Amino acid sequence: MIVVSFGKKDCVLTYLLHARVVVFVLQVFEFCMKKPKEDALALAEKIGVKLTVEDKDNQEKQLMKVIMRKWLPAGDALLQMITIHLPSPVTAQKYRMELLYEGPNDDEAAIGMVFARFVC
Repeated sequence: MIVVSFGKKDCVLTYLLHARVVVFVLQVFEFCMKKPKEDALALAEKIGVKLTVEDKDNQEKQLMKVIMRKWLPAGDALLQMITIHLPSPVTAQKYRMELLYEGPNDDEAAIGMVFARFVC
């Protein structure tokens, strides 16, 4: 997202940019669901979505799903957010041990869980 800094007007500009994106996504939805298929295919071409012959054979909801999936790949963004923001299992184990283990925090099993070691 592009944010142009104008002091107190930053929030308004950010809101307007988000609103424009939402409006455009809703327009794509409307073109796929309510307008003729040819209009939706023309819109997909304008926004740079390359559709295969099988994709072009889809109707309404399936066509909208294909266009949205290729135009805004949300799955890739979600996976990237997960890998960036979630801690590694070894790091997370240190603070989750208190929730997972009901015994005392200073015994051999608890210390093994904190340092991700197998304790017999």
